[in-house]
Amino acid sequence: MTFDKNKLLAPQTAISIRGLKHSEFASHETHCFQASIWLDNTRVCIAENDGRGGATDFNRTQTIKKETWSEFMPLLVREANRIMPLLWEDEEWFTPKDEDPSDVVHGNSAWSSNLECVVAHLINEELSKKEMLRRMKNKLLTYDTKEKKVYARKIKLDPKQHPLRAEKVKQSLSESSPNEIILNLMPEEEALQMYLTSN
Repeated sequence: MTFDKNKLLAPQTAISIRGLKHSEFASHETHCFQASIWLDNTRVCIAENDGRGGATDFNRTQTIKKETWSEFMPLLVREANRIMPLLWEDEEWFTPKDEDPSDVVHGNSAWSSNLECVVAHLINEELSKKEMLRRMKNKLLTYDTKEKKVYARKIKLDPKQHPLRAEKVKQSLSESSPNEIILNLMPEEEALQMYLTSN
């Protein structure tokens, strides 16, 4: 599969975050969070950051076997090495750096700048998805393909419960605002991609 940096990262990497606990209040320089980091179907470590601008810590806990940590943590670092240049190669500030797992993994802890950036990117996507879905509960969200903006209307729309009403709203909007697409009616992944690219 060809990597596309203009699409969501989550479907394009073997790295995923689960059980995200995030504090907006405590997030200052960085995200204040804790989450499990998985490589495909294997839980590899716990990531956490206090939100004050310091590095994200990646740790093995008692619930993660030593064998799992030893085998999969280096693979996690290598996957982050693969993703980083694909995400940022066009940015002037970016300097590619292949991190050697033996240099970043020490005992039951690890620090990897590449992995930290990839995880932060995944957290941004996850938080944006939660925000979008929360807004969709009582608002109609549309994406203006010309202006690259998301608009919210005070219309509660549940296409599964009321498909005919959803179709009428869609038809009405296409006549009044032909540049706008209703995100509520799109597959979640496609809707989130537009939501993230809005100005």
